[in-house]
Amino acid sequence: MQHLVDLAPTLTSAGKLLGTGEALQDGARDLFAEGTYLGQWGLPPVESVYMKVETGSDGLPVNASGGKKYRARFLAPDVGEFWSFTVYGTDNRLVAHNAINRHSRGDRTLVPDAEGYYMIEMSADVESNRDDPNFLVA
Repeated sequence: MQHLVDLAPTLTSAGKLLGTGEALQDGARDLFAEGTYLGQWGLPPVESVYMKVETGSDGLPVNASGGKKYRARFLAPDVGEFWSFTVYGTDNRLVAHNAINRHSRGDRTLVPDAEGYYMIEMSADVESNRDDPNFLVA
């Protein structure tokens, strides 16, 4: 891990961190790992889209402490493979640790409502929501 921490400040472009399996086949494995460490997730734009939400509708940073709850309601994106909604830590850009080891919800885990919309419920209240397939720890 220290190697990745030391490598990060030396990089000037994400170009070598992202790519298809074919493109990265002969590349240095630590560069691919660095892309993950830095929060680039290792997939090129041709294969992925990443959107980031850092503030709630109140304009404040997303933080479920103090009883705050968040909801996201949406139709499934038009994609050929899978899609997901993942919570990353703001301190290290890695998946956020939580008591139920649940970091993402997506097409394989969410249950749509009667209108075909998906609703992700996010809060810190793990005990009340543990069995809800649409719950994500925030």
